[in-house]
Amino acid sequence: MSDEGEESDSGERAHLSGSPSPPLSVCPPEGSPSSPRPLDLCSSTSPLLVDTDPPCRSTPACIHPSPETGEQVDSPKFTPPNFNQRTGDTGSAFRLREDLRLDAVHVCYDESFPKWRGGAAKADRFQHHGQRLHRAPELSDYGNHCSSESINPEFNSETRHQQTIEAMHRRHTTLREKGRRQAVRGPAYMFNERGSPLTAEEERFMEAAEYGNIPVVRKMLEESKTLNFNCVDYMGQNALQLAVGNEHLEVTELLLKKDGLARIGDGLLLAISKGYVRIVEAILANPAFSGGLRLALSPLEQEMRDDDFFAYDEDGTRFSHDVTPIILAAHCQEYEIVHILLSKGARIERPHDYFCKCAVCLEKQKEDSFSHSRSRMNAYKGLASAAYLSLSSEDPVLTALELSNELARLANIETEFKNDYRKLSMQCKDFVVGVLDLCRNTEEVEAILNGDVDQCPPSPYNRPCLSRVKLAIKYEVKKFVAHPNCQQQLLTIWYENLPGLRQQSVGVKCWTVLGVTIGLPFLAIAYWIMPCSKLGQILRSPFMKFVAHAISFTIFLGLLVINASDRFEGVKNLPNETITDHPRQVFRVKTTQFSWTEMLIMKWVLGMIWSECKEIWSDGPREYIMHLWNVLDFGMLSIFAASFTARFMAFLKASKAQQFVDMHIPDEDLSNASLPEEVAYFTYARNKWRPSDPQIISEGLYAIAVVLSFSRIAYILPANESFGPLQISLGRTVKDIFKFMVIFIMVFVAFMIGMFNLYSYYLGAKYNPAFTT
Repeated sequence: MSDEGEESDSGERAHLSGSPSPPLSVCPPEGSPSSPRPLDLCSSTSPLLVDTDPPCRSTPACIHPSPETGEQVDSPKFTPPNFNQRTGDTGSAFRLREDLRLDAVHVCYDESFPKWRGGAAKADRFQHHGQRLHRAPELSDYGNHCSSESINPEFNSETRHQQTIEAMHRRHTTLREKGRRQAVRGPAYMFNERGSPLTAEEERFMEAAEYGNIPVVRKMLEESKTLNFNCVDYMGQNALQLAVGNEHLEVTELLLKKDGLARIGDGLLLAISKGYVRIVEAILANPAFSGGLRLALSPLEQEMRDDDFFAYDEDGTRFSHDVTPIILAAHCQEYEIVHILLSKGARIERPHDYFCKCAVCLEKQKEDSFSHSRSRMNAYKGLASAAYLSLSSEDPVLTALELSNELARLANIETEFKNDYRKLSMQCKDFVVGVLDLCRNTEEVEAILNGDVDQCPPSPYNRPCLSRVKLAIKYEVKKFVAHPNCQQQLLTIWYENLPGLRQQSVGVKCWTVLGVTIGLPFLAIAYWIMPCSKLGQILRSPFMKFVAHAISFTIFLGLLVINASDRFEGVKNLPNETITDHPRQVFRVKTTQFSWTEMLIMKWVLGMIWSECKEIWSDGPREYIMHLWNVLDFGMLSIFAASFTARFMAFLKASKAQQFVDMHIPDEDLSNASLPEEVAYFTYARNKWRPSDPQIISEGLYAIAVVLSFSRIAYILPANESFGPLQISLGRTVKDIFKFMVIFIMVFVAFMIGMFNLYSYYLGAKYNPAFTT
């Protein structure tokens, strides 16, 4: 290689001594003739050019040989070379690297290693710590590199002092740079005992790639026949990884042009993790990614391909073996890189169900259950990423809502990763709320709340379907429903066809409710006759519907109170008395008749049953049962229906008994008449009724239905901002009370059994004379 080419390499390193020293001398091995050529201190093959300062550089055995090594040979004085005189790219970062130091003044050969560190076997340990050692035969080329910088035998004290100051300055600068590199790379590389020695050519190549020396990299790739461009350093990184890690795009492009380049996948993952978009584009343009197959497979899955696309040793890659490029880009929230990978066909495969029993899942679970769980976690982290949700899905709101529900379910199944799954579920919910935050007008809010209009069933009266709001309520995404943009849109729909009422005061709204209460029967008839009129449109608004239903249910509760008002002061007849309107009347005919309030209650119940049937028809049985208030309404109405049915059956049997009396009993007073047992039973007083009597069952069911009817008010209270939070707090308190009751019952049963075992011997004390005093 020519002198000009070597000067352009600008990657060699020389060590300058940090303290004053006697005139520099070269120590050839014992018995060998001195070299007629001056020693080139700028050569990259010189043993003086190393990264670190091993102890052998300053030992007296080298600088001042001991008597065992023979007499010191007089060495000629020389003038140190001028390291500032360089050619080539003077502005490159490679030229500015200030780690050229001259720590030793003697060239020592293999014979000196046993005296320094205990044998030639330990000399290889320097290579393991990132130090490059070179043998004596390499000195044959020293004179070919710096012909213009020969050794000057005249070396005065002033020049020597100046060189010492410069050497100390460069030494301190180099130590600072090395400290930064160690802080970035971590302390592990200092203790790495693996790796094979690099040749001088490979060292220059790796340094040029790391520091972005484009001319050197290009020249070595084009001209060198012995260069191994896939060589790795002591950290297990090759030239591509070093170039990518330092964001050298041009060097990366030069390396990617070489056939057989290894660890392209590691370079891509490294570029993605650092967010280097242009380098990612350059790597993806490599033929290795043609077809998109490499982007879909993880490093662990590509291990079977028997190539060097990814590194599988612990120092070769810093990423998990189940991470694909698209997953890593999603983890790092790199929107542009995610978009590029999606355009290349990369996708994140959704993990199988936790209870999946397919052959793939069983094999992974059997091989390493922890790695299988971590791979699922990494996949879900990528799926829950805002970058992937917003760029991969046509309806990101729907995808995020469904994914948040799935992650919340997995948090209860995989309890060891509960916190991680809950955090990802909350991340999806925050993404939906963030999308709603970005809305600028009503049209965008409606697009988010309604979702895909083509897939929604047509709602009556051209009202928005609000499918996403219903889904958010189902999955308990409270922040989405309570968002101001969502609430504003819901209030607009709530006061539909009543634009002025929303801005009115509370007094005006109360007068409106009172007017609807008084005229509700007439308004109902008018809506039934003219549903499409202006009045019908007003009554069709959600606000008027809510007021009408609330008033109707209030009237229903009033009827229940009126029906029980005749017993507020107590009943007139005692349980052992029978009171009839005339002597021939059967007593049970009088007690089983329906009053006018009970008839009205039955009509209200029939109307509510019809309304529930319509809701089941529209929503479906499964969706209907999912809501607890529907279960409460269904139970209440069912109990009312069972109560009235039992009451009606008792009335029919009493009517048959009265019909038998009218046809076959001529006596005027039934108290003295002889009646069959089945007829006489209906003349008995209440204290003689059987427990299975239909009237007794009817009264019990009616009481339960009344309690459930009044408890239904709890579903109206949350509409008020004052009573709603109190009711929610009370409900949570009741749940905690039940939990405490379980613990209390356990303790109570334990003491009860213990006391029973202790006092069971005294059970017969009252009756056995042996226990009396």
